[in-house]
Amino acid sequence: MENLTTTSKAPVSTLRLKAHEQEKVLRLLEAEQASSKHASRRKSERFSFPEGVGVTARIAQPGGTSGHFVVRGLNLSEHGIGIIHGGYVHAGSKAVVTLVTADEERFSINGAVKRCEYVTNGVHFVGIAFEAPFDLEGFLGGISDDADPQGGAKLPTLGVRVQGRVLVFDDSHAARRLTAYLLNRIGATVVEATSLEEVRRELEQTSVDLMLCDVWFGHEALPGYIDRLRELGGADTPIVVLTGDERQATRDRVLQAGCVEVLTKPVAPAGFNECIARYLDPVPPGESSDKQREIVSEYWSDLAMRPLIVRFVRDLDALVQRLDADLVNLDSEPGRLGAYNACMLIGADAGAYGFPSIQSLGNTMCMLIDGGAEAAELQSQLVDLQARVQAACRGL
Repeated sequence: MENLTTTSKAPVSTLRLKAHEQEKVLRLLEAEQASSKHASRRKSERFSFPEGVGVTARIAQPGGTSGHFVVRGLNLSEHGIGIIHGGYVHAGSKAVVTLVTADEERFSINGAVKRCEYVTNGVHFVGIAFEAPFDLEGFLGGISDDADPQGGAKLPTLGVRVQGRVLVFDDSHAARRLTAYLLNRIGATVVEATSLEEVRRELEQTSVDLMLCDVWFGHEALPGYIDRLRELGGADTPIVVLTGDERQATRDRVLQAGCVEVLTKPVAPAGFNECIARYLDPVPPGESSDKQREIVSEYWSDLAMRPLIVRFVRDLDALVQRLDADLVNLDSEPGRLGAYNACMLIGADAGAYGFPSIQSLGNTMCMLIDGGAEAAELQSQLVDLQARVQAACRGL
């Protein structure tokens, strides 16, 4: 076992993954915990760990091994915290967790390790229970993010409330459902469309303040349908793209086509809220209420998300079965097109719901099919994909 003893006063990090790799692990854990059978039995509400807040942990294990570590926060409640750490720690180990805000304000909480589970690549999930309830509402109410990158005032990470109408343009039912959920909970009114004809009909009845769309839409060339959206919605209506495609070339094409911003799936709720708040008007302070604040949740594991994730995983299982059938007919044009569309949809929706490993496999298979790969070349990816989807189903 790794010796986690540290003698330096400054905390050290034992996580060996790059920041973006750590983010993928965090999103994967969020999705798994949201679908856990224990989610409904938790005694307190969990929030995604606030952006802009650092966290360190002093851990004293049985036998005298102790250390002071920089860790990554997964979620936070008044009764405990979930973190990822680069080593194994024993259940029962005493811990002191320190939360550090962007303004260098520090909050230290005594607790004990309740569980430690290996995740991947040396990363462990550690759950720490606090000895006494932490004033979470007061802590979250005082947190602000860094300045808006466009030069505006600071935007709150939590409690974002906006007003306005948003058109969600996507042919994926699961993607529209999730996006509508994220928008509704911060106050936006949602209009959905699955085709340019539906967009036209909706916009003939009422205007919108913002449009959200996928980067990929059937055989429609991206610049073509973005131009059509701008024509229907008006040149002044901003368009934000949500995509599971991480390639810089895709991002450049989207921005060149006239979109104002690109959000890459999976999108953290706080980042999504901040983006929307840049293009919609805030709710005046006098119109906010405590009830509205309760509706706003900055974490994937809330009970309102569970039915959405359950339906998504079940739909995904059926989609993978159809993909298996399409791969049998990969030598035909309809079979190849069906398989390509299925992989594209799997990658996009898995990214939206926080399953980065499934998202990556879907995107990889899509690129292989597009490159002319034969069915035999895709079998190992399909087997891996089926195993991951089955694991997600077992977690429901």
